[in-house]
Amino acid sequence: MQINRLLIAAACLALAACWTEGDDQTAEDVQAAFDNSASQYEQAAKNASGAEEERLEDTAEVYREAGEAAAEAVDKTDLQGNGQ
Repeated sequence: MQINRLLIAAACLALAACWTEGDDQTAEDVQAAFDNSASQYEQAAKNASGAEEERLEDTAEVYREAGEAAAEAVDKTDLQGNGQ
C-alpha cells in the first residue's frame, strides 16, 4: 500500500513538471523531497531492530529509487516541453 502511494506521488510530481519551464531545479527539488523522506525512514530504522528495521530500510530505499525515477521523469518532461 505504501509503495502505491509513493508511485502516485511520483506520477503527480512528474505531471506537475509539465507546467514548469526547462529548469533543472524542479527535478532536483523532486529528488530532494524523496531523499528527505528516505532519510526519515533511515533514522527510524536506526532506532528499530529485527524485521521492523529491515522494513524501514527497504522503505527508505524505495523512496530513494522513486525520487530518482521522478526526477528523471521531470527532466524528460522538461526536454520534451522545450522541443528537444
